[in-house]
Amino acid sequence: MTRSPKLNVELLQDALDSGASIAVVARAFNVHHQVIRREIHRGHVELYVAYDEDVEMDIPKLTDWDIEDLLDDWWRTAFNGEEVYVPPPNRNSTVTTKLYQYLGENYDGVVGWIRKRGITRLRAQFLKVCTGCGQFLSLTQFTQKSHCLLGVSSRCRECTSDQRNDDVVRAAANRRRTLLLSLPTNWERTHRLAMRLDGGGTCDLTDETECDDDHFIPIATGHCGTYLGNMRPLASWLNANKSAANPFEWFEANRQRFELDQVRFDALVSKLAAQNGLTPEEFRKFTYWCFDNPRTVEQIAADNARYGYKKSSLEIWREQTGLPFPFAIDFGNTTLNNEISRKEDAA
Repeated sequence: MTRSPKLNVELLQDALDSGASIAVVARAFNVHHQVIRREIHRGHVELYVAYDEDVEMDIPKLTDWDIEDLLDDWWRTAFNGEEVYVPPPNRNSTVTTKLYQYLGENYDGVVGWIRKRGITRLRAQFLKVCTGCGQFLSLTQFTQKSHCLLGVSSRCRECTSDQRNDDVVRAAANRRRTLLLSLPTNWERTHRLAMRLDGGGTCDLTDETECDDDHFIPIATGHCGTYLGNMRPLASWLNANKSAANPFEWFEANRQRFELDQVRFDALVSKLAAQNGLTPEEFRKFTYWCFDNPRTVEQIAADNARYGYKKSSLEIWREQTGLPFPFAIDFGNTTLNNEISRKEDAA
């Protein structure tokens, strides 16, 4: 009987060497687990045997230099265009326990090590097993989580999305959707294209091309909205880490950890400030005001009803501080722009 054409023996051996179980490997290769067992029985591949605590074995101590040698091998493999299989954490394995303890203490996980080695563009070549679907997937398909051993979630984004069906998460999603609809929105394809071209097609804080359209001032505050003066491209893993935090405080807390450039952040603030007709310092004060005065969905609706249109947070803040509008800002509100034009004509 010939070997199954579905299996690549080298990849299969690498998967078993990573410490993954036969069941996990079978799901990753989309075959029945007995197919894997037959390959092992025929001698085409060898099964990874974990350390048995009941059997006395003389295991050499794994030093930091040994781990750095292993990481160097990973780096060379990825640099040569090959895939690197990151072994799953195993509490019964002295090797993986020491490995992830070392990575966590020195690099904030595997993702942090990749970033510090300057091979972020090669992150897609590092594969790990998703605990949900059992597939070997690129680290780019997992959400970054610094508190996890590998620096990313155990489940891929697709499995995590499928898992989020409980009432709490649905309520949060509905609240976000309501906020998006209640706040000013002017975000067409042309606006997004202009934003991306303005930033050279990369993240404003890094040179990565895998970016999200980030609300600089999160809509969770009940302020601002989705328009050019509040949207910038941000690396997906940075956007996930930033979440709904105050961008100024988040940057200061994570600048050294993520090796972010203060000059680039200042340039980003200046750009958004100019788009909102503010100086960088005024824009900073406006951002803090949004966080100090959060609004609920009901409060936003009340403000919109009182003014007869979606009242922008920038308008409210300017009225409170006595700052006039220097020019008409397109929040997607025709009523607002007409009102500003009438005030300019009268002046």
